[in-house]
Amino acid sequence: MKLSLLFVALSLCLPSTLPASEKSSPWISDTPMPISLVAPPNEPGTDVKEKELYDRTKAIVYRAHAKDLIWLTMGNCANGPKDRDGRATIVKCKSGEKSDFPGPKDYIVIHAVTWKDKIAGKPQDIDKENWYVFNQGDGDWDEAAFSKNNRIFGRRNVYLLYLYFNYDPTGHSMRYTLDSKSKIPAYLDHFVGLLQLFGMGTSGGGGGEAKVEKGFWDATSFDTYYVPSDITFTPEIVPDDGSNTVTLTSKTFDNEGRYHTDFSVGVPIRKISELSFVSSSNTIVAAKVQKQDLFAFFNYYPKAFDIKSSAWDKYPHVLGGVALASQPLKKVIIGAGYGPIYAHFYAGLLIHTYQLPKGSSCGSTPTSSQLMGATLTNHTCAEFSVGLNVAVGAIADALKSKGSSK
Repeated sequence: MKLSLLFVALSLCLPSTLPASEKSSPWISDTPMPISLVAPPNEPGTDVKEKELYDRTKAIVYRAHAKDLIWLTMGNCANGPKDRDGRATIVKCKSGEKSDFPGPKDYIVIHAVTWKDKIAGKPQDIDKENWYVFNQGDGDWDEAAFSKNNRIFGRRNVYLLYLYFNYDPTGHSMRYTLDSKSKIPAYLDHFVGLLQLFGMGTSGGGGGEAKVEKGFWDATSFDTYYVPSDITFTPEIVPDDGSNTVTLTSKTFDNEGRYHTDFSVGVPIRKISELSFVSSSNTIVAAKVQKQDLFAFFNYYPKAFDIKSSAWDKYPHVLGGVALASQPLKKVIIGAGYGPIYAHFYAGLLIHTYQLPKGSSCGSTPTSSQLMGATLTNHTCAEFSVGLNVAVGAIADALKSKGSSK
């Protein structure tokens, strides 16, 4: 058999032939509110200066005080009424109420824009803009997660907050459209890659004093419709006089959660010379990749993990797999994986079935004279295997390059 029963069964469940679904949700902001620097109630010690919140000339929002900025605009209590479109609104807590927004599962996409000076008779142009994602309860939300990764971890609802500096709101409205496009989960995408290696084809808040000059904000919530999905925000200027709408730069975010399962490739390592260090990426890779030596792995993470990340999973996980060779069930492995992205290793028990002459034992190497005319029988041997646990795509590229170390 060329494929194990496990891989055949899983391949029948693949949704790869289904078309991606798409939905759009527009929101018109026609009454932006002035940015206020009044501290939220019930939270002593949150008074911050404007320069600690953002750089208005460069449209930069500082992660350290992003929560304060959200409270100053959207509010800090998630019990506000819904608007006519069913979108949740946020309000500032009343006296004695405990702030509960943003919660650990709330994601706020922030669009910060510094506008050029307004020219009469023309739409105002953008000078600088930046997009951010704020979350305070989903792991370690560092600067990369806030400003670079463009990740939302599997939510059916997200919030949008825009901050406009040097902005003139007269004569037009702003429209933000969320486009959501469903996609195959990452672990199934990795499984498709394994099948291909086997040779198979697949088919609101309050105002206040201390207003920021020409600083405005507005916010709403969006239904993302699908998980996982790619969600794209497209801002537009909609003139009140009915003239042409001006479309601004859109931004796409990866809305996919963490998983307990994934598929990968095991590269056995027998000696240190079979490892190579790539300085450009600070990773350890196999010096040479040969398909007949590889394993197809199924990984199970006790704690759900971001399998699309290059981060180090802090917890070991279990794995099992079969050889990528023509008779996969003759090499079956059960083990564990652990390590950072630069050296993600596995170790486990390898059940290896050899064809040896009668009377041979595991670990022995028959001579040519013993093999001549001998009747070969299956011998199942338990061995120890250690190596690299590698992403499917990286191995596919290496095989295409005929054993390169990339």
